[in-house]
Amino acid sequence: MLNLAASLARLPLSPAASPLDVANHLSGARLFHAEAAGQALWAAELSRSKDGIALANPLFVSADGRNFHQLRIVERQEGAILADTPGFLPALAVYRDTKMTMIFGHRSVPSEGLSILLKRVPSKILTKASFFPAAAAPSAKTDPGPRVRAAEADREPDRKILQVQKKLAELDRGRERLEAYRTDRGLAASSTWAEAAPFGKIEAKVQARLGVSSVYRAAPLKILTIGPGVGRLESDLKDVFGEFVSIDSFALNDAVAPENWHAFDNLFIGNLDTHRLPVGYDLVFSIFGSSYAVDQRLALGRIVDSLNSGGEAFFLATGEMIPGHEPDVLGHDEAEFLRARGLVYETTAYPESALRSGLLVESVSLRKTDSRASSALLNQRWDLEKIAQPVWEAVRILAKSREMDVDPSASALDIARFRERLAFKRQRLIRQGHRTTIESAIFLWPWIVDQGLIKH
Repeated sequence: MLNLAASLARLPLSPAASPLDVANHLSGARLFHAEAAGQALWAAELSRSKDGIALANPLFVSADGRNFHQLRIVERQEGAILADTPGFLPALAVYRDTKMTMIFGHRSVPSEGLSILLKRVPSKILTKASFFPAAAAPSAKTDPGPRVRAAEADREPDRKILQVQKKLAELDRGRERLEAYRTDRGLAASSTWAEAAPFGKIEAKVQARLGVSSVYRAAPLKILTIGPGVGRLESDLKDVFGEFVSIDSFALNDAVAPENWHAFDNLFIGNLDTHRLPVGYDLVFSIFGSSYAVDQRLALGRIVDSLNSGGEAFFLATGEMIPGHEPDVLGHDEAEFLRARGLVYETTAYPESALRSGLLVESVSLRKTDSRASSALLNQRWDLEKIAQPVWEAVRILAKSREMDVDPSASALDIARFRERLAFKRQRLIRQGHRTTIESAIFLWPWIVDQGLIKH
């Protein structure tokens, strides 16, 4: 449990360290109070206006009701405030007229968070309180850190996504049991996972991409990481390869530790369900970061789109989160089909992880050999597969009734191409009024036999 009082007491003040003059803003102030685990919390929202126009109200928190420290607002939406405070990240305040819920996630241990319901109380104590300004942002001249940018959104989060994302917090507990979260997250630990997969050791992959004549490269190797955490993997890569690599990251928040800032060029804030990944990368790494996407098919497509032609990716997740873990998502024949169209996709399971944590961990090694490989290609395959699977089953049933079966010498790629053609024909027959898959199979039987895949 967080020591709320001690954490609030450590909030750094502005260089002047003097209270703000807020006397003119107290008449419309709102004060909220709660007791949580024996600790008190006050939240005060002051009222500001200029020339009769209401301004964004500052939010202050206090552990003693006397000294109020301002939260630095990151984002404000109707009914909610996302704030950044040293020691806590993020602090989310969801408020109504008479109640406010404050949700604090600790910067270094997100699972030890607080959710506190505060009730509105008379604000008269504020007349004797002191209000201190939010800490100034780090000076760009002395410690700029990465350039933090909002990722490009392409859809609104729906309620289902928000509900499921809360459940994904269970992943953190499994990762802690694996000792693969925060405490063991650098280059050496990440390479252990990658070395057991077709992708190979991460530092060896970077070195191979750079080549022996890397000193003559016109531009650094572009790397994207997804879910950097505090940034240990990126920091280790930068320490090893220096100016020969350029590292960007895509993250849910800006929790990168200051000691690792030197590794990053850009930090894009978003999530894989609603935001596109930036594009143009030679290598993409994700150690559990992609697990926090609810729609794993969508996440896979975004990773493919982020790669240059010839680019490679390695991402690690729990097995049930990986496309391909279930055959109807991306089975062997679909993988062979995609390989022929510029996307080499291989999964690796780590059974020992289930013994240690109760979670089966799998990884994906991905290589984009053709610029035509994209999320659109994946979506086309999955849409066709929804149509192809039932009519393919009908064809197999009809073939057995006629003492026929699939040619045993046919390759997985031959079957995948046949299923694609079958799906296109089924689409046309649906438009013509064919209601059942068996009806379509009977109608298409002469064509099916003529393809040579089904034989006696």
